[in-house]
Amino acid sequence: MRAVLEFQLPEEQEQLEEAANGARWRCVVQEMDQRLRGVVKHGDDEADSEAALFWRQELCDIMGYHNLSMYD
Repeated sequence: MRAVLEFQLPEEQEQLEEAANGARWRCVVQEMDQRLRGVVKHGDDEADSEAALFWRQELCDIMGYHNLSMYD
């Protein structure tokens, strides 16, 4: 099977870049999730850990709303 994306350049340059950078955005989201996980797991301050847990859940909720997953 093969999939081909076509863009009308230069009019759709922005859409091309968005499609091409999808994997890099996923890496950014995964790294942010791992940093938040580190604060939750190893944080010295309970308030920081609770805040990190909250934002980690928010990140997962937003991704779920857009039917996306970090680790699939």
